[in-house]
Amino acid sequence: MDESQPTRRRAKFSDDESDLALLARIARGDRDALHEIYTTYYHPLLRFIYRVTGQLELAQEGVNDVMMVVWRNAEEFARRSSVSTWIMGIAYRKALKLLERSRRWSDRFCFCRSCAHAATTPRW
Repeated sequence: MDESQPTRRRAKFSDDESDLALLARIARGDRDALHEIYTTYYHPLLRFIYRVTGQLELAQEGVNDVMMVVWRNAEEFARRSSVSTWIMGIAYRKALKLLERSRRWSDRFCFCRSCAHAATTPRW
């Protein structure tokens, strides 16, 4: 690597130790801890999911879906990664599922002849 070029660092929006403490509280059913982790991760998750899906509505839904998984599975966090990596991994999988579901839904109602899927769209 060229020493004259500055290294690019990502902004850190979370501290793993505090996130671990929050996950432990969430695992015990502490809603205030969920609210705290939600507010910490909301904007990073929204930006990330939006980059994957390209749709704000899907990104907003994805953030809520991710936080539901965190709420339900906090006690199963195995510490094989940082909390932020675990949460962003959940977000990536949710974003892909939301995108696929959205495409399947919109494909059902596309009646244009220029789309690649036009040959498979039923004409009523």
